[in-house]
Amino acid sequence: MKEFKLEIDKNTFLFKFIRYIATLALGISIGIHFSKIQNNEPIYWLQSINMILLPAIFSFFPGKTGFQYLHVDENGISLLPEKITFSGHKTTYKWDKISKIQLEGNHIKIDMIKGSSRKLKLPFHTKKQRGALYNYLKEATEFKQVEFKDS
Repeated sequence: MKEFKLEIDKNTFLFKFIRYIATLALGISIGIHFSKIQNNEPIYWLQSINMILLPAIFSFFPGKTGFQYLHVDENGISLLPEKITFSGHKTTYKWDKISKIQLEGNHIKIDMIKGSSRKLKLPFHTKKQRGALYNYLKEATEFKQVEFKDS
């Protein structure tokens, strides 16, 4: 069984639009600072760092913002990078402890053998990625003999 990653697609219109707006904001803030230097006006450097650094990060390094991604392999289902949730539960679930998986809306509902259930929020995804996740989970649950339900 090969592994599957559901990562945020950074080539969608939304991310391209955010990069465009960030690049525009970067250009405007640099232009404002040059005009202030030419007119001998005071520059507030703390504000200047925020006005230049934040748009630069969003426009030139969109993948460095620490997005989570869903990782499914022969060991189990996990949201990586590993984070402990507010309730103290880890976000890695082994196949031998799962009784049923349900793909509902923007979540994956995982029913454990012990009777408890967990919901994993899917990262921002497209319909094509959701279809690939559906097909992969269907195959993986058949292989691991876990019940799969789609709602």
